[in-house]
Amino acid sequence: MRLAKAIKEMIEVKKSSHKRLAMAIGKQNGSAIGNIIMRNNCTVETLLDIASELEYDVVLKPKGQFGSTIVLTKDGE
Repeated sequence: MRLAKAIKEMIEVKKSSHKRLAMAIGKQNGSAIGNIIMRNNCTVETLLDIASELEYDVVLKPKGQFGSTIVLTKDGE
């Protein structure tokens, strides 16, 4: 799933908004989230902020394999 679609889906599922999410992660206004979605691009740090605020994990796994996963966190655990 592309980044923009994933962020839109997370916002919708959590019944949040661009503005609410932006404020929660320290951005000035909702257009910051809109810009991320429009460009389909953001830093890993921002993605972790968004995922954490919406209560999601960012997970890496080998292509085509199941079982071995890495969960990215901000706190370095």
